[in-house]
Amino acid sequence: MKKLNKMLLALMLVTVVFMTGCKNVTSTMSYSFTVDTGDQIKVTIKTNNGYMITSNVPFDIKKNSDPIGDGTFIYPEYYDEYIKVAKSDSNSTIIDEGTKKNYSYFMWNYDDIRYNCVIKIKDSNTAVFIRNNISEESAKEVLNRLDFELLK
Repeated sequence: MKKLNKMLLALMLVTVVFMTGCKNVTSTMSYSFTVDTGDQIKVTIKTNNGYMITSNVPFDIKKNSDPIGDGTFIYPEYYDEYIKVAKSDSNSTIIDEGTKKNYSYFMWNYDDIRYNCVIKIKDSNTAVFIRNNISEESAKEVLNRLDFELLK
């Protein structure tokens, strides 16, 4: 009986370790887009918790099949223009700006109803404009789930 109890305890421990490891699994989906600038850009999103993007341009960003935003490709000079306008417009509030591994970004809201982000992809002639009308938290979550890579 003691041997059976030890085996059951060991089996339970293995099951708990296995289940804990499964909790942190992240899946992704990617699309490659050939942009007017001549660049080929790979857009990847972490899909756990129901997030996805579509393959059309502008690409839709969805959570559990509900649209929460969209993204489109822009020329890199527009990246700087969007930042300049957002910084000078009294209806805009800067949320965040910084650099990630493959891109720089600038995020702001306009009248507390539109949460926008421009992204300049490293070593490319391409930038991205992302719009989210849900909330600042939703916009930040989308940005944290996305990655952009110059393929050629």
